[in-house]
Amino acid sequence: MKRDFALLTIAGAAFIATACQSGSPSSADDEHSDSATDSQTVDTTVDHADEDSETGSGEMGPDTAPADTQSPEGSDPPAVEPEPIESVDEDPCEPEATAACADLDPGFPQGQAVCSQEGAWSFDDCYYGEQKAEAAGAIQPVDSTKIRFLLDGSKIEDQMYIAAHSMDVLPKAVFSGHVGEVEFPPPGAGVNMTYGWHMPTEGGGGQILILQYTNKGMMPASPMVQMIFLTDELFPGAYSMGEDVAASVIALDNKTQSQCVLAVAYGGSVIVSEAENTSKKQGGKLTFRIPHPIHLYSPGETTFGDLTGSFEGIDACE
Repeated sequence: MKRDFALLTIAGAAFIATACQSGSPSSADDEHSDSATDSQTVDTTVDHADEDSETGSGEMGPDTAPADTQSPEGSDPPAVEPEPIESVDEDPCEPEATAACADLDPGFPQGQAVCSQEGAWSFDDCYYGEQKAEAAGAIQPVDSTKIRFLLDGSKIEDQMYIAAHSMDVLPKAVFSGHVGEVEFPPPGAGVNMTYGWHMPTEGGGGQILILQYTNKGMMPASPMVQMIFLTDELFPGAYSMGEDVAASVIALDNKTQSQCVLAVAYGGSVIVSEAENTSKKQGGKLTFRIPHPIHLYSPGETTFGDLTGSFEGIDACE
């Protein structure tokens, strides 16, 4: 199990929200209303001279053929698709029945699940980590969500690039839930947006970031939600929250232009049903869903103990 919590901070979040204000997509855009999240990836072996179709999904088109993955003689072979981990059980159950959490969802290795009177498994006593801890909230299940175009994470603060890709933003909130009394997306009037970014990492490779926030006026409303696949080499299958995927809820203070970690996620699975060109600089596609609630923990009380000093470049909320 991994104790270290991968957290990708978005230093320019307030700038990004302001930059996107003029290009916020309309909820009436049917063509993109079923897409979701933003991812980011880095592939240093690919020639990006053409910027992978800089104009986004509108010019690239949903039927663009994937890049040739055949390796030249003498080069490293392409990545081998791993075997998917165990499937997730989503069948109805008999009320008051019990089962090992790991038998129902491999993202919950510990604990016992109990079937509710409505015939659905409750994962309240399931957990991932070194010890059971009291969850501060949850990310609710997410229906199948498609990201049609992953943006170039090296341009996450490029106002012109973001405006040019306004049609590649999902004009709705993908993640919903709460941390204590704090709800996300924040209630009230506002424009919900979900981005998918391919974020480059040091030494090559990348991560896929799904970033959700709500714009109110000229600034983003608190909180912001981010989910990160810790590799950009994605294939259909189940990914464990805490082992393969990291997620957090970030509180924003527009007066001080500061951010802090409100909660981190451990336990449960993210199911990827489509992953195409996710290791490219931009233009990849990703479809995922979350079948069961994901537990959220205050940084000081997680299933791996106190993590308040474990975040790089950002503090835990007091």
